[in-house]
Amino acid sequence: MKSKMLDTIRITETPEGVALKLTCVGFYARSIAWFIDALIQTVMIIAFLMVLSRMGDFGLGLFFIILFFVTIQHDF
Repeated sequence: MKSKMLDTIRITETPEGVALKLTCVGFYARSIAWFIDALIQTVMIIAFLMVLSRMGDFGLGLFFIILFFVTIQHDF
């Protein structure tokens, strides 16, 4: 019998009564996903900064608004 601590499969039941077998992701996969997300955000921020910096103060203000929405964490 497998130890419950080493088993990465979690069985979750939905409100409709359907049992889902979900595999938990490890540290390596999460690290790669975090790096890709950070890279995409960095490229987006640099691209917006390059375009909006040509618009003067209005562009700078717009950049900071976009920066807020690009970097906001979806924890809610």
